[in-house]
Amino acid sequence: MRAVQLVDLARLTPGQMAAVVAIYREAFEAPWEMPADALAEFARVRGRESTLGRATAAVAGEEAIGLALSSYLPRSNLLHLKYLAVVATQRGRGVGALLLRDQVAAGEAIARALGRPGCRGVLLEVEVPDGPPPGADRALRRRRIAFYRRQGALSTGIPFPRSPWAPPEQPDWEIMLLPGSAWRETLDGPVRRALARSLQVEGYGVNEEVPWLAAYLASLEPRPVCDAREAML
Repeated sequence: MRAVQLVDLARLTPGQMAAVVAIYREAFEAPWEMPADALAEFARVRGRESTLGRATAAVAGEEAIGLALSSYLPRSNLLHLKYLAVVATQRGRGVGALLLRDQVAAGEAIARALGRPGCRGVLLEVEVPDGPPPGADRALRRRRIAFYRRQGALSTGIPFPRSPWAPPEQPDWEIMLLPGSAWRETLDGPVRRALARSLQVEGYGVNEEVPWLAAYLASLEPRPVCDAREAML
């Protein structure tokens, strides 16, 4: 495979950006996801020096072959990995791992730029393998989870709340955590609820006062205490 470079989305050529949009649409396009025509604006403020997050493409030669988009959650000192995808012909060649490592490094750099010793970690959402819709590619969902686990991510057991108006074809998601250099906690009940609150309030802009959020957080039953770094062994 040709050498892969990581390039800010905002610096891609029109042809490369069109390829990134095609990758995004193939992997994620759905009514509940960010519209593909919003990628350029999302990327515009998430370059290498930004403290808002990162929007990066993997480029081999002149061809864009993958993307990773994230937002930094300043109150929680977490990076929210919103999207990561690699074109089908290049999967299994280390491109996804390269993009993920770059996002982890971005979280650490942003945290330090804001005066913190490091980032607590990266939050990401994965589709529940046995969740809706009935025709989902279960094997692909399991491969994605296995990929993140190989990179050190932990299953938190935190479900993403499913709204009553969600269409039947919308997947269910669970939250995973890739611990960062500043992670010092255990995944007990209070920490799991704090992670879920961070994702909803900082990541998705949910009003902290809405009743359903309190009910959702209260529903997160405690699980056995798990030290994140021991779980990675």
